[in-house]
Amino acid sequence: MDWDIVISGAGLGGLCATSGLRRAGFRVLVLERDPSAFSRKQGYRININLAGDAALQKCLPAPHCALYRDTSHRQLDPSVDIFTPDLRLVAHREAEMPASGLPPTAVDRATLRAILLDAAGSVQFGAEVVDAIQQDNEVEVRLADGTRVTCGLLIGADGASSTLRRRILPGRDPQPLGSVAIYGKAPLDTGRLTWLPRGILQQRFVGVTDGAGTTLALGAWQPRRDPLEAAGALAPGVCLPGTAPFVMWVVLAPSEAVPGVVSRPEELHRFAMDALQGWDPTAVQFVRAADVPATFRIPLRAVPSVPVWSTGRITFLGDAVHAMSPAGGEGANTAMTDAASLVDALKAEGIGGVAAYENQMRQRARLALERSANYGRPASDGDADRTGASRYA
Repeated sequence: MDWDIVISGAGLGGLCATSGLRRAGFRVLVLERDPSAFSRKQGYRININLAGDAALQKCLPAPHCALYRDTSHRQLDPSVDIFTPDLRLVAHREAEMPASGLPPTAVDRATLRAILLDAAGSVQFGAEVVDAIQQDNEVEVRLADGTRVTCGLLIGADGASSTLRRRILPGRDPQPLGSVAIYGKAPLDTGRLTWLPRGILQQRFVGVTDGAGTTLALGAWQPRRDPLEAAGALAPGVCLPGTAPFVMWVVLAPSEAVPGVVSRPEELHRFAMDALQGWDPTAVQFVRAADVPATFRIPLRAVPSVPVWSTGRITFLGDAVHAMSPAGGEGANTAMTDAASLVDALKAEGIGGVAAYENQMRQRARLALERSANYGRPASDGDADRTGASRYA
């Protein structure tokens, strides 16, 4: 047998699992179909919740965990405010708080991924898993280039477009949600924040919605400590991207309103500006000031239900098996929580712990899918959880 464990996919969940498993003494190989770590745009800012924070603490070595904390956003208030396009406050939502200490905050996705990549060790890029054959005591993993490796356990963590899921669980692809998210970012210039400096800088995020299908989410990433300085002090050798502080903006629009031919950054940015025409200029200022080439689109998808399969030597985590909308950061946090749960199960029982992990994962994913779906419902009784603008927190 070549490896104890092979992980297909080097996203946040797969890398979190890799770090935890290697710390536990398992021999792990990570295979990633993308040609490099940052060859595909996936988003800019992720809010880490209590479960995601606990997973990172469990799986990361202490220096990497400290680096994750020090490079997270200087958030003071984890609440969310929702406004109308003319900036009338319509909802306020409090967030779950830890028993003690400050709550976890937002991270720059690229910075967190760089920390996880370093903690995980070597990752083989340009290696797509296309099939796997279970045998009595091992799995034969087949790659697109004809390479074959064997392992005791194969973990599918290759995202919503998982090749492995389509092979092992055909017909369980995530379904369109009828919305498109246009992501972008603008440089964070605190001198220009004449509107809602507290909300943009200190709260979890700020949302603006017209109640008719168009929403705008805004959130800053201003790290507690300069990332390069923090890496040098806490984890020398970790190579971070050196991202400058920014405000992430996301425009959510119905799929039919965004023509499929609108795909180039400048076209997407122009569409976003047109979609917000007539809104208070101070709300739109971050879209107007965008780094236009950084604009991209993601069609939103989710699974109707979490699939069930016979437990064996192939299992899944994260979006590969329970893709959901990015509402509240649920997808990323649930994937990392899956990873920590699987690490615990394998440490305690070896391959015999997979069944218990899968049961826990399905329960956890069902709740996360429900929460993420509820973010898109109309607001009622001042509940900001049920506004379209609450997506992408």
